[in-house]
Amino acid sequence: MESLEEILNQALAFYNDDKLFQASRKVEVLTAEVAKMEKDSNVSSTEKQKLSEFKKKLSSDPKVLKMRQQSSECATLLHDCTSMESWEMCYDGESTKVHYRKEPDSPMHSVRVRGILNVDFVNLASLIYETDLYKLFWWFVRDMKEIKKLGRCEKAVHGIYQVFFPIKDREIPILGYGCDGLDEDDSFVLFFRSLREDDRDINGNVVGVPKQPSGTVRIEMKVAGMRFVPVSRKAVDMTIIANLDPKISFVPRPLLNWATRSVFRFGLRILESKANELHNMPHMERMQTDPFYEWFNSRVEDYFRSHPEKLQGAERGRTSFDPEKEQKISKPPRLALLGVK
Repeated sequence: MESLEEILNQALAFYNDDKLFQASRKVEVLTAEVAKMEKDSNVSSTEKQKLSEFKKKLSSDPKVLKMRQQSSECATLLHDCTSMESWEMCYDGESTKVHYRKEPDSPMHSVRVRGILNVDFVNLASLIYETDLYKLFWWFVRDMKEIKKLGRCEKAVHGIYQVFFPIKDREIPILGYGCDGLDEDDSFVLFFRSLREDDRDINGNVVGVPKQPSGTVRIEMKVAGMRFVPVSRKAVDMTIIANLDPKISFVPRPLLNWATRSVFRFGLRILESKANELHNMPHMERMQTDPFYEWFNSRVEDYFRSHPEKLQGAERGRTSFDPEKEQKISKPPRLALLGVK
């Protein structure tokens, strides 16, 4: 049987390589082994002492704590992306599905949108990865700045978002990181949540939450994320999920319906359109110099080599998005009349 240290080292190796789902499974094995040894009456006093020291390491080592936390967060997100439990269908289109869930006894609202995007996966990843360029194609992003880069697939960023009159701008510091599940889980997942005062980097240093800009309202994001499943060279099955408190005392149903059926659905098509126009955007230059893209491209190539049946696939689900022909986003309901601030 593998020793506890060997299992922990395997989990950390997966974590260091951004393979959090595999790390999570190793942590589950580790937890089960620790519990088994604690109940074993044949364990010697020396082994019990070693077990006590090992448990202390599991509960105090900054890197181990971060691995356990992020592995658990990603596993929860993956479940929410695939489960139908408690979700209400808001839009059931041919290529796009939108679900909504009101969290009981909570100001939080959950929205999930899923669709097939006819894009190159690496191009789509670049749109998501280059957070400071969001304002070039997301009309509601007033500003997005990087607070600190914490790893190859991990960043802390600060976003300011414009809404509609008379709602004040919303802002939020966000912690986001990626999980490479292409080997065993057929997907790549991004996890986001509100940055917290106690969030630390891999060395245990506090990241720090920026001050709230004047004239804005700080919203709360409990969990959000994206799941990408490569369908072919030119198609990606993408799910976006968000669980947040917009800090609006009352969210009118007309506003909720408009946001879920129009904005979230249209958002996928904006990503599709821009990913296919990346040659005209500053992302291309960064893709030539940032080591992240060499790594990510190699992971995508590894995936397709292990799934040769997907190499034969073409575009799926819909024709490419044409913003000139697509129906424009409908105007939001008259919020002033609904008492929203």
